[in-house]
Amino acid sequence: MIWVTQVAALTVRETVDAPNKLLRFWQMIFLSTLNILSIFTICKPLITLIEDTSATVLNDKVALTADPTNANFAYAVWHRLEFPKERASAAAAESALGFRGPTYFARTTNGGVSWEKARMIYDPGQVNQTIGNQIVVLPDTFDGKADGNGTLVNAFNLIYNYKNTGKVRGHNVAVMRSTDKGKTWSSPTIVSKLGQVQVTDPDTGQLVRTGDINPDVAVDRSSGALYLVWQDARFSGGARAGIAFSKSTDGGRTWSAPVQINKVSSVSAFTPTVHVADDGTIGVTYYDFRKNTTTQPLDTDYWLVHSHDGGATWSENHIAGSFDMKWAPDSPGKVFFVGDYEGLTAVEDSFIPFFVQANSGNAANPSDVYSTRVPAAPEPPAEP
Repeated sequence: MIWVTQVAALTVRETVDAPNKLLRFWQMIFLSTLNILSIFTICKPLITLIEDTSATVLNDKVALTADPTNANFAYAVWHRLEFPKERASAAAAESALGFRGPTYFARTTNGGVSWEKARMIYDPGQVNQTIGNQIVVLPDTFDGKADGNGTLVNAFNLIYNYKNTGKVRGHNVAVMRSTDKGKTWSSPTIVSKLGQVQVTDPDTGQLVRTGDINPDVAVDRSSGALYLVWQDARFSGGARAGIAFSKSTDGGRTWSAPVQINKVSSVSAFTPTVHVADDGTIGVTYYDFRKNTTTQPLDTDYWLVHSHDGGATWSENHIAGSFDMKWAPDSPGKVFFVGDYEGLTAVEDSFIPFFVQANSGNAANPSDVYSTRVPAAPEPPAEP
């Protein structure tokens, strides 16, 4: 079955039919129209999950997850921004008492024939919001019972604009759990602060828009280990973005201290994506500027780091580049932009990334989406 939803990006996910070891690719196309979120399966009529008629509401950054423990279930999750008035600037809205950004959720329990009514599963309160919500499903047997009831874990950025109890003001990587397939949810657990810093051209200071506020999550379908990655400036004292990695082996209840996994720490690394192959290999993709020089182009490359020991050590493969980021489309404010999330899956012993590159010298078509196959074998043992 192929799922298609509506909101401005293309993501390809895969899941495994355990008895037959059949790969099923779930395709999600997001085409949002400001405040209407719809979903349909191929050859099925469009189903509207939520429709807001107010110009002060935006349903944004939707993620769709097919449940690999039960083919009848799929889950959609997103944040719903509620602004105090139409035409309010983002900065003004976030400091206004009428602003909030709760997490909304909907699910199907019959393979997409129908969807339950969308509902709020977490309200962070006035002037606060969530963003980058994404659900993964723990293995059916993780809780010791093969009952088709894999625990759901929703990972997201929890943004407190004022609250500072426990020093949580600002951006926080957080998770929520559901042990009943989304009927009820736990309160958020904060994994770590998210040390945001804007990425810039190291030569000119011009801004580069990245996935700086979107954590990404993946689960090992065999062990149930959970892995989170995000962009973080803590490793350089706030000077530049790096790639942070944290893991949980108890279903998301507790998490390891974040470590930096991008290989060249002296340059900005950004927009990480994580996935786990069938053999337990962890893959993380990201962009960085290590090949950039002081000449005119902003040389940018795309990389894969992979770990075969649960994140203790990492090897690296070059995926693509260099390309000139200065040819990327402009985001509002004359900011270079190739997207704030990319895609990553795996087939057999290889990772398959989906990513964007700027097309240097092509103003008519400044960027394209690319994919390739990257073998991720462990490094051979050192010779004695």
